[in-house]
Amino acid sequence: MTSFVEFYSYIMRTLGCLTLGALLGPSLAARLITQNACDFPDSLAEKYSGARVVGSGATACVFLAEDVGGVTVAVKVQKTGSTSARAAWEKECVSLQTIRNRACSMGADVHELIETFLPSCLDQGFDGVSYYVMHAAGIETIQKKTRLPLEQQLTLFAQMVGAMYGLHATGFTHNDLHGENIVMDEDDNLAVIDFGELAPHHSGSGYKHDANSVWKWTAQLAVCPSNAFPSGGGFAAQRQNKASLLDCLRKNWNVDAESLKTIGLVLENAILKKKDQMIKELWETEFVQGLDAKLTRKFAWSKLDGCLDWDWKEIKGVQECTDLASFEGQCPIESRPGACYNEAGSWSCWTDGVDFWKDQCIEQGYDGACRYSDYGKELDVNTLKTCTDLDVCEQQCATKSGMFGACYSTDDSVPMHKQCLCVKSSNKWMITKSLLKGGCRTKKIPSMSQTYEGLCVYPSSYAVANKVTTTLPDFDVFGVPITTTTAVPTLPSGEHIYNVGEKILALNSKKTSWRQASIHGLGVGKVKIHYDGFNKKFDKWVPELSDTIKRFEKGVATSKPQDPLPKGSPSKRPTPKTTPKPAPRPAPRPAPRPSTRRPAPRPAPRPASSSTPCGSLSDAKNSKCKQDVTWAFTSGKQQSWALNAYSKILDISGKDVKSATLDDYQRLWHCGGVSGVDKCGLPPCSCSNPPCDTC
Repeated sequence: MTSFVEFYSYIMRTLGCLTLGALLGPSLAARLITQNACDFPDSLAEKYSGARVVGSGATACVFLAEDVGGVTVAVKVQKTGSTSARAAWEKECVSLQTIRNRACSMGADVHELIETFLPSCLDQGFDGVSYYVMHAAGIETIQKKTRLPLEQQLTLFAQMVGAMYGLHATGFTHNDLHGENIVMDEDDNLAVIDFGELAPHHSGSGYKHDANSVWKWTAQLAVCPSNAFPSGGGFAAQRQNKASLLDCLRKNWNVDAESLKTIGLVLENAILKKKDQMIKELWETEFVQGLDAKLTRKFAWSKLDGCLDWDWKEIKGVQECTDLASFEGQCPIESRPGACYNEAGSWSCWTDGVDFWKDQCIEQGYDGACRYSDYGKELDVNTLKTCTDLDVCEQQCATKSGMFGACYSTDDSVPMHKQCLCVKSSNKWMITKSLLKGGCRTKKIPSMSQTYEGLCVYPSSYAVANKVTTTLPDFDVFGVPITTTTAVPTLPSGEHIYNVGEKILALNSKKTSWRQASIHGLGVGKVKIHYDGFNKKFDKWVPELSDTIKRFEKGVATSKPQDPLPKGSPSKRPTPKTTPKPAPRPAPRPAPRPSTRRPAPRPAPRPASSSTPCGSLSDAKNSKCKQDVTWAFTSGKQQSWALNAYSKILDISGKDVKSATLDDYQRLWHCGGVSGVDKCGLPPCSCSNPPCDTC
């Protein structure tokens, strides 16, 4: 009776029913099972004979029966009147059958591992009630396997690693490898059960990271000390556990140095919770390959007999994304392995580890599935053609020094200023995270329905080309319109003709009338003006010698009279009847002495300290960062990796990546908020969150 209870408990645990035998004892459990109505569907009686009830829960009954080949299987049948959703019954069964199909599509090695270590759902359906049929596995759990003979230790270790490699190879992870979900039969043949937490590859901790579970059970099988088990503490503590396990494996199992190195990398990825758990590399080590994993294929599924010879490419129906007419600008190849696509409209880009087939994408409402065959591959800089050899991008990029290369297009229908996306050598992030991962092929040319053709590079020392024309193009290399104006004269650095708080006249935005205003800030060659009586959102920076501002002389403007200044202003004086001539621009002079009749107005807060110089991107001190900042503001913030690359802009400006201004991006570069690029020499003179010279 004891063995019956153990088997019954395993069936209940695996298939989700209440373990009555464990709770109530074998006699009472048997009586309750008998009293509880458990009807075996007539349609199943033709396929499975000798059905007998071994368990009953709130929503289902579990039967043991023999299939037509005489193999014992477990059959879970929904009770009449149960309200559990039919979809919930189907989900786990479909997932297990998906694993089987994917394993066979990947070749004989993975298929053999899955058939040996993973029991599958053999059949599922609905006959008045839902049901599904599974292989019957062993009942002894791994947590009871302690201090075994050496040969048995090594066999179970090899089987556990093989089971996890087979599962991970199909694109799934188990995420619940506690002691009762790794079981053995009477011949110590290992199996993994309970796939309720099945998920694509992801980062995680504890049982949500399979490598952690492999670590734990390996330490138990090898009879390692307690400090060799994963502790769940900080990085330092876990690395001490890692070192103890490696030392234990070397002493107890005589693991070779090269295999220990690989095991160390697996443990390090578990500590760092990395998505790549490196189970494949662990399975392929010389040590594991030298062990007997006893590949018995005991869970073979007759529906997949001969599947290794099937045309899996046709069955999958997954196309090459770049062969589709609508792929331009949809999913970046550097971070997305593929997508469920629409022939017209947006795509659903996959994250790493997702691998849908055509029918799965169609179920989600898309037209099909596609993958990038080059996803994950790195381009070798030494094998890339130079831009000079390809005769591209000379006038767009080679006229500047310090260039790494460019995404280019040779299509004559693309305007010249859009044919190249220039990248400086200092932009390490974009080079390593995008360009060298093939990113040019999926970058959409601004305002065009096509992508760049590829990546070309410049040698470390190249001759800077001369500009062929002195006439500026209509657009810069980023597709931003270039506006040309007559330069306004500037004062020598550090000199000013206005003072903070001084009353002036300024033209309104339509330049039709003069308005009373005051100086609220001093910059390099420019001043910040505030229109008196208006909201501060209308404040703006203007060149200090611009003809759109002037001193308030005798209370009269040269264009239209304005409302008088506040009572008591030192500038309030009678005006002559004749129309005054425009006053000549005075030379720089000291600030006026404040009036004794009222105190001078308190200066308003300004974006940057007057003692700290600031400047626009056009300033010579910002020449090294100008192109990077402009590209980040116009194109970089649209990239999928922008939230990570420019994450500090929210702390600096109070605005997110897409709503931040060009000045905010200049401030980010000035503060060193983007690693691997040239910093701006000067902060901006205006920004969203002043003062602009602080970081």
